[in-house]
Amino acid sequence: HNHAIIFGQKKITYHTLDKLTDNIASGLINLGLKKSDKVAIFLDNCPEFVISYFAILKAGCVVVPINYMFKIEETKFIIENSDTVALITSRAYITSAEELRLRIDALKHIIVTGKIKNDSLIDFQTLEKNTSPNKASIKPEDLAVILYTSGTTGHPKGAMLSHYNLVSNAIDSSSAIKITPKDTFICILPLFH
Repeated sequence: HNHAIIFGQKKITYHTLDKLTDNIASGLINLGLKKSDKVAIFLDNCPEFVISYFAILKAGCVVVPINYMFKIEETKFIIENSDTVALITSRAYITSAEELRLRIDALKHIIVTGKIKNDSLIDFQTLEKNTSPNKASIKPEDLAVILYTSGTTGHPKGAMLSHYNLVSNAIDSSSAIKITPKDTFICILPLFH
């Protein structure tokens, strides 16, 4: 029962993380998302960021992490450029998310962490309750993530990483720093990096 995430007093085991990501992936598929659809994560560092990231991958969709400190026009550019169809965010960014949906035709779904009372938004916790075994068939060469540069010399540019790239990076990193099952890591950087 090793912990995958420790966030303040909240602790999530690897087993629980696997179940949560399966449920959210099923929820995304039940919303009508298809393999290779882009799903943006517009969140601060929180457990829901990690859960969303892996759930999006399990659904066969593509993760588009967005810097939550970006101005609305920068965020709009990334969502349009990546053809994002769904956005996962928190209550803190609902106003921006709703404005983006009004301005971007392709953005169909806004999923919000935390309790909400708005029928046009999807409650993240509702997705967590999906238990139907929906998972996409994923190949190593399938696109997994589009990471955008900060755009210091113009518009941000998207770097596309496959599932193979992600696994290769994890294996190489763990080998280089000799990770063991007893190791714990602290994340002090924003997760959108």
